[in-house]
Amino acid sequence: MRTLFTLIMVLIVNGIPQTNNVSNEVSQSSSAEISVEKNRSFKSIGQDGANFILKLKNTSGSRNSFIIRATLDSSPCSNKYNSNLSTKANNSNLYMLLETDNSRSMSNSESRIQITLDAEQTKEFTLTATAPNTTVYNTWGCIKVEAISDTNETISDEIILSVYIPDPSQN
Repeated sequence: MRTLFTLIMVLIVNGIPQTNNVSNEVSQSSSAEISVEKNRSFKSIGQDGANFILKLKNTSGSRNSFIIRATLDSSPCSNKYNSNLSTKANNSNLYMLLETDNSRSMSNSESRIQITLDAEQTKEFTLTATAPNTTVYNTWGCIKVEAISDTNETISDEIILSVYIPDPSQN
């Protein structure tokens, strides 16, 4: 009886643990942030493509793996608003090359690499966009880059990169 009384007093003083803390820890344990170097999310394709240096930061308190997925995005991504356009222009198709120091993925629809980070660790990776030979000049292409938690497959963060395809004869 005395042990039961002590147990009840400990629970009253310390509080009963809440069961929802477990789900909060899971959702917080796989958070990340993606940023682009110098906040330059708009670039023109040059002779070697448009190169973006991105950083992935694990903002959680534990080691996590993330899938970095780059896909063509259909939303308009020009950095200039043109109210004279009565219809939205289609985005140009692009080839996307994702690279880290130990993996690489190239595609014209979806590229993926995996990055594992310790708590609060940051790692750089690059995305190079190139245009197929049939691409119309003076158009834009959009790329959505997402960090997806490898454990619970939720999107932790995303960024849109805008790529301009200039006419090389006008250089």
